[in-house]
Amino acid sequence: MKYDISIVIPFYKRDAYAKQIYNVIKDQSNKENISTELIFVDSKSRSSLEKDLNNSSSENINYKIFDTRDYVSVKRNFGISKANSENIIIMDDDCLPCDNFLKNHYNSLLRFNHEKILICGIVKYKQDLISKSNYFKFRDQGHRQFDKNYVSSQNLNLHNIVVMNMSFKKNILIDNSLKFNEQFNTYGFEDLQFSMDALYSGFKIITNQATVIHQDSTPLKLYHKKLQSFAKTYFFLFYPYNLDKIAPKNKEGNKEIIAEHMKKYKILSYLGKLGMHAPKSNFILIALFKLIGLFFNFLSFLIMNFLHYTDRYRSLYSYQIYKLFVRTTIIGSFFEKKQVNKEWL
Repeated sequence: MKYDISIVIPFYKRDAYAKQIYNVIKDQSNKENISTELIFVDSKSRSSLEKDLNNSSSENINYKIFDTRDYVSVKRNFGISKANSENIIIMDDDCLPCDNFLKNHYNSLLRFNHEKILICGIVKYKQDLISKSNYFKFRDQGHRQFDKNYVSSQNLNLHNIVVMNMSFKKNILIDNSLKFNEQFNTYGFEDLQFSMDALYSGFKIITNQATVIHQDSTPLKLYHKKLQSFAKTYFFLFYPYNLDKIAPKNKEGNKEIIAEHMKKYKILSYLGKLGMHAPKSNFILIALFKLIGLFFNFLSFLIMNFLHYTDRYRSLYSYQIYKLFVRTTIIGSFFEKKQVNKEWL
């Protein structure tokens, strides 16, 4: 059976969220008369998902559940391969679609029918979290920096891709051999690599106003660890892995665009380049690197604790302090270098 649109969701132990997603998509598919295939790709982690969804079936929506390896890139690729529509949305299992989510993505896909396009939607956080926590206000505000892009459907920098809320044409991905990288199971790699591979293949990354609420409750200290993981992945895996794409000799088409995108994230690019020439045997330079790492990590630790203890004091909120926290964490992660391999993280 062919559907107007297929939604692929990598899933792991989030039955309650999955049921919420299903009910929202069911209502929207009925309202807009869009026949929808909802695909959950699990790794045998669910408890009562089939039973819950069977009790709320609808004419315009059909769900399917598949099992594969517990790796998000594998789940995304597998779900896309099983989709019975040329119009694909992928989202995460902790994202709740907002009003007109389905309609916005579907209309965007119809408008860019034969183009090499990835369409990223908007991500917001729960209002009750934002109102109570400076940390979640910062997480939400970080996405709000790009709202003007979504209103005008401007191109996104490859670093700002929103894979948790994205749509595209299945046949165009297949024709260009574009898939999520399954080689490295490291935090922060798969989304960024997909973005890089897409641009290198001639795709554009554009925006629409399809919105999800990210039901993320990651605390500040865990967010700190995720930043460290992302930084190490970027500097010691992503950057050297893509060196031929980042600094190509022949800068035609999207190769020039990639170079421009990298320039807008100068610190990441500079440290990525430095990481490829970091000292491996010079005792003095190695010691200097460790000292710099200790300084930035200590500074990051101090800022993190300040942010933790002032989290509910709205008058003490500062977006710039959070930005400083992110930057000191990322820089400190570089100088406290640990090699990344396929099994890391």
